[in-house]
Amino acid sequence: MKNIFMVTIFLLFVSSSLANTSFDKMYSFDISQDITGYIDFYKDNTYSLTFYDSPSDMDEETTMSCGKYLVRDKKINLTDTIHGFKMQFRILSNNHIKSERGFVFMKNKDFQYRGNTDKYQARTILYSIANQKKERKLYKKHPLYPFLPCIYESENNTIDDKEHGYFATGLGYELDFGEDNKYRLLYKSILIAEGKWEKAGNEIALFDFHLQHSFYVLISNGRLISKYLPGEYRGLFLYKKNATSNLLKTASQLPSVN
Repeated sequence: MKNIFMVTIFLLFVSSSLANTSFDKMYSFDISQDITGYIDFYKDNTYSLTFYDSPSDMDEETTMSCGKYLVRDKKINLTDTIHGFKMQFRILSNNHIKSERGFVFMKNKDFQYRGNTDKYQARTILYSIANQKKERKLYKKHPLYPFLPCIYESENNTIDDKEHGYFATGLGYELDFGEDNKYRLLYKSILIAEGKWEKAGNEIALFDFHLQHSFYVLISNGRLISKYLPGEYRGLFLYKKNATSNLLKTASQLPSVN
């Protein structure tokens, strides 16, 4: 009888621990006056974090992160598929979740329930980690290109790939380098990453204090090449902007590495 009781308790424990391990919910949060953020959780345990530029004529949507999630002990643990960084939310109620680890633009934001998602899984983002690593390795062998720490901004180009259902614009990225190895990455004037940069050959690693993860750009002839900066999966070009780095004056305001 005691063994049966123990087995019953164990099964109840397993059942409760597996309950609500996936769901189909959508939450939104305000990023700026013009841009709203959405995080969608799908039943197959995938998620997508997107920017939605509602005043835009084309209602542009930019996917900042996508990957897998797990629910456990009132927490949602997310792993980005492309980069591998981790994020975490705490479930406050059926209508609210709070970011405990994520992008800087998610800090102190109220994530409100907006309804169920209308898809079974997240949209597939076309990318190739193998090609990314190959190109980064190749650029390290190139003759050294000159690099000046200043402000770089993306070119004004538009990609419309109807075959794969992909739309993106290169307009809006700005990468601000400080001479003391501090940097800030902005998208449409929204801060999406900040931390320290380190140059190795023709590659620059951008370590983000908030995600505890590095993103990469390559130094080319008179420009930088994105290697999957958040929300960018095609390798857009960034060019020198005729402006002095803002970080030369404000770098002391950046958080310190713990």
